[in-house]
Amino acid sequence: MTTAVLDINDQLLLITTDLEQSYSECGFAQLSNKGITCGADAYAMHWQVPQSSFNDYWRRLNQLPLPHKQQWARHNADIAFAQLQQMLLAAGSPERVILSVPGSFSDSQLALLVGLLNATSSTLLGVIDSGLMAALSLKEDSWVVELQLHQTVLSLVHFEHSDGQIKLIVDQQEIIPDLGILQIHNTVANHISDRFIKDYRYDPLHHSAGEQAIYTQMADWLSDIVIHNETLIVLNTPSGDLSLTVHKDEIAGLLQRRLDHLKRVLSPQSVTNIAFTESATLIPLLVPDYADNDNIQRVDAAAACLKIAERIFPESAESIRVSSLQIPSSSVPEKVLGAQSRNTIATHLLYKGQAWSLDEPLSITIRDGQLRLSNDVNKAAAVCLKISDNSLRILYQQNSCRVVLPTKCSLGETLIVGEHSLTLIEVIHG
Repeated sequence: MTTAVLDINDQLLLITTDLEQSYSECGFAQLSNKGITCGADAYAMHWQVPQSSFNDYWRRLNQLPLPHKQQWARHNADIAFAQLQQMLLAAGSPERVILSVPGSFSDSQLALLVGLLNATSSTLLGVIDSGLMAALSLKEDSWVVELQLHQTVLSLVHFEHSDGQIKLIVDQQEIIPDLGILQIHNTVANHISDRFIKDYRYDPLHHSAGEQAIYTQMADWLSDIVIHNETLIVLNTPSGDLSLTVHKDEIAGLLQRRLDHLKRVLSPQSVTNIAFTESATLIPLLVPDYADNDNIQRVDAAAACLKIAERIFPESAESIRVSSLQIPSSSVPEKVLGAQSRNTIATHLLYKGQAWSLDEPLSITIRDGQLRLSNDVNKAAAVCLKISDNSLRILYQQNSCRVVLPTKCSLGETLIVGEHSLTLIEVIHG
């Protein structure tokens, strides 16, 4: 039985199966007398036949009548359903589906989306907040940035560590309605148009063919800019081929102004780590302010979700959006546990200028009134210790040896073995 995660981000919808298959397509649709065309083929015609083109049916998912009567769709939900079916078919018609839905979706939109999926041959296993799913690939509290077609969703994700469990929580969400990949492309397209007007007195956006030519090549141009710091733009015009060079710093300057809202939301917060999902990687590539932040591969996040799907989504669960979940420490990537250790838990014992790791069993032997330490399990030692569930625990202890454990396994606490005191410290590997 195949299970898939369908991540609803209209910039690029992505479906990933537990058979390690994935398929994606953008949230564009073209309606004609033959039916509904979705994805790249619709994008390739969008600016040439705008009267029958749609790209906001996911953002405005509803059952209100379309502005103009269409043969194959009554409302946005019909268009979304056509693309939903196409995505499922491309993924091999998985028997079970997990919906990954961004915080921009209202409860009524989520209910409608669940109804659409239930009308297919696939069974809904559950719904997870897309920011929470992305957090499965993170190691610390972070703002998760998801760039959609028309807007950006920011999710503040928090890790709570308690009693051997790690709880992932979406603490807060913000929606930036004027920052989507389409607005970014529009900004760059207008800049290109201004440059062509200035250099050649030719406006490529004045004609539908010119518009389509610019937007068709936009992704390639931006990719070239981030790699080579510039790109050569060539357009075929009635006057022949015209060209100009666009530099990375020009585009970065334009986006700095576009990203003001994003910076206002993130800068006052105490959480400094920012993670960009794959849909938003253009931002740190173009803007130096975010160059060193984390990046999240959506396929990796979906794969992590699929691994724990059975526990998160029991068959009797209601179709509500999961925005927090418990994960046993044993199921959490080591980097997550390491991050918590660095924040609040001591990592080593200090004795006579040497640091001894507590991540491994630590045996302490008393000979001639002196302590001897070794990172192993020595049943002949006075005591053998190890950190477990963020606490210092005794594995073995001689009855004749006095051992006093600290109440907390925190920096600066003291461990007493016999008549000796050892300090708990933190060692950070640079």
